[in-house]
Amino acid sequence: MCGKHLLSSLFAILVFGVSAQNYTICKTHAGAAYTAGPTRSDTFDILHSTIELDFTDWSSQSLDARADIVVAPRMTGISSIRFDLLGLIVDSVYVDSVLTGFTYNSPVLNIPVSFVYGPNPTPRTITVFYRGQPTTDGSGWGGFYYGNNIAYNLGIGFAADPHNYGRTWFPCFDQFVERSTYTIKTLTEGGRISQATGVRTTEQFLNGDTLYSEWDLAQPIPSYLVGLAVGKYYRYTDSYASITGSLIPIEIAAQAGDTADAPGSFSHLVDALQCFESWYGPYHWDRIGYVLTGQGAMEHPTNVAYPAFTVDGFNNYDDLMAHELAHHWWGDYVTCSQAEHMWINEGMAEFSAHLFFECLNGRDSYLNRVRSNWYSVLKSAHQNNGDFLAVDGVGHANTYGTHVYNKGAGMVHSMRGYLGDSLFSAGLQALLSNNALDTLSSAGFEQQLSAVTGISMSKFFENWLYEPGFLEIGIDEIDLGVNWSNLSADVTLSQGLRATANLYHDVPLEIGFYDSLWNLHIETVTLNNASETFSFGPLPANPEWVVVDPMDKLMLGNTYEQEIFNVPVYRNIGRCDMTIDVTSENDSSWVRREHHWAGPRGTVVANNGNAHISGNHYWSVRGSLSSSFAATATIRYDGRNGQLDEDLANATEDSLILLYRAPGNTDWVEYPYYTKDVMGSATNGFGRMIIDTLMLGDYAFANGVSTIGLDEERGALPLKLYPNPAREQIVIDGLPD
Repeated sequence: MCGKHLLSSLFAILVFGVSAQNYTICKTHAGAAYTAGPTRSDTFDILHSTIELDFTDWSSQSLDARADIVVAPRMTGISSIRFDLLGLIVDSVYVDSVLTGFTYNSPVLNIPVSFVYGPNPTPRTITVFYRGQPTTDGSGWGGFYYGNNIAYNLGIGFAADPHNYGRTWFPCFDQFVERSTYTIKTLTEGGRISQATGVRTTEQFLNGDTLYSEWDLAQPIPSYLVGLAVGKYYRYTDSYASITGSLIPIEIAAQAGDTADAPGSFSHLVDALQCFESWYGPYHWDRIGYVLTGQGAMEHPTNVAYPAFTVDGFNNYDDLMAHELAHHWWGDYVTCSQAEHMWINEGMAEFSAHLFFECLNGRDSYLNRVRSNWYSVLKSAHQNNGDFLAVDGVGHANTYGTHVYNKGAGMVHSMRGYLGDSLFSAGLQALLSNNALDTLSSAGFEQQLSAVTGISMSKFFENWLYEPGFLEIGIDEIDLGVNWSNLSADVTLSQGLRATANLYHDVPLEIGFYDSLWNLHIETVTLNNASETFSFGPLPANPEWVVVDPMDKLMLGNTYEQEIFNVPVYRNIGRCDMTIDVTSENDSSWVRREHHWAGPRGTVVANNGNAHISGNHYWSVRGSLSSSFAATATIRYDGRNGQLDEDLANATEDSLILLYRAPGNTDWVEYPYYTKDVMGSATNGFGRMIIDTLMLGDYAFANGVSTIGLDEERGALPLKLYPNPAREQIVIDGLPD
């Protein structure tokens, strides 16, 4: 049906019609390797979209718009074309300036049109006049917003299906695989200006304060990445000297109340650009832009919708700034082919935010963020998303969930550890170059990365991306040899699996040996089996203790805190869920408290082997203790629904005991020196174990009959540990038989 054109007559006279232009027929986007199909992009190629919007009737908080869409056919026999357009009113449609009929049943706009297909197919221009109140997503995030005296879009709807949300403000193929270039034209008044994707090519006053603006984006992008904001913005400008030699303009658009804070909050933007160019290659866009909005953040290239509350004059949200910038490589320049592969967008961007802090402040700053992120993943990702999920192939409800962002970021860190920095960087740069302004699937990522680096990544992707759960690695036995002068060691490692039944294979694993002077020597092994013994030697010095993955190259199911203690001090649980209270120390002791997020291996001797040891977690305390060192520690149990000790304490805590095994020993016995605190009730499902004398070794909860008088008063324990300083094996005198 046809209707009245409401677009401003002044606007229509100024910009009506699309001048004859030459457009490149894209031959890769729909049929590119590793791209899912079939889609409308197998039938049509949208070459260019021009979107014209009149915001002079600001109080209506509506859209009054026109879209000119240049389309070429990909096959013969086409009689109609279908666009996505959500919840708006279509007034009329033209094909090459000729009025035509249409059917519109939101969100489907169907237009009868024929094409001439051949070696050089003839594009046709489809013009749609439309208006109405724009839609926002039911989740509260996504769509086109009016509020706080600004109008803006967020191109993703968290609850929308599909998530792509360009259809809330212009007709499009709302999918990842379709890309086109864009021109955005706006009319504004009352001191309002527009900020859009691309570069500003025109900005001129027409009558009074009516402002006509035009923006052009030369790089083809999917519909969900097109961004627009309108408001009384002021522009903070700068420039960046790219590694390509070009000078790229920087533009931060903020309302009056935020302009003074913008320089401070974006003071590390250039640092982030330098970081990502050094790791991923050139910034391929013509402008670097952020526009402050009510909600966000959304990675519209050159025009990131960025939440205004984060711009406070300080660097408190540098991670968010870097995450959105990283999308200009991961998500914008190369885009996941389907929502199921969203880690390519979001996991890579979140990893990049961590990487930025390494560039800015050094390796320790990076690892601190990586480890904190992983601790949060192990602790709560399955609770946040309803189950233990794989990074790849998540369902619609969890496309933008913890597993994709945070577990995805940790997985990319492990990918870096697998490949090493040089191959990792070179491989990612090649992927970006080979898939420039196109889509990529997880399978394509794996195959191309393997080909570029010369290292097969099939097992890595199989274990770390395509399967749920985590790999924990434990040290089950250590044999330092009868003759210490041999400088050799046999170390037995075992795989602990949490929420997966499949062993990991081809895992490049570093083993760290610390000598009595605390010098670290690293050996590398490849882990393939459930349990493996590796022989090392000759070593440069007698090893005193052994650590798995000492440089944190892999995100395993092991989280820890370590510190050198010189004086008595108390430390909270940190990322190991074990407090420590050092009550005596007048020398130096190195203590590593490690939480293993999988059930322990070894032989349970306690209760004649009848104790039921935890199937979900245990702790290790490793390091080097001085003769003056003494400490207590506290570990908590929680048997409530979904918690780690549900298999032991979901009904009652009466039979809960604490087991222990000495370093390098496989036998679990009841630890003789601990106190159980049920914290009010033995049926509430939670409490704590207070380790009265902390020793090197492993600790685990179990169900069994205690043989220790837990409520007895006890004084200082007459324990003797030797040799001291000790290697990984120690002798403890004073334990009860």
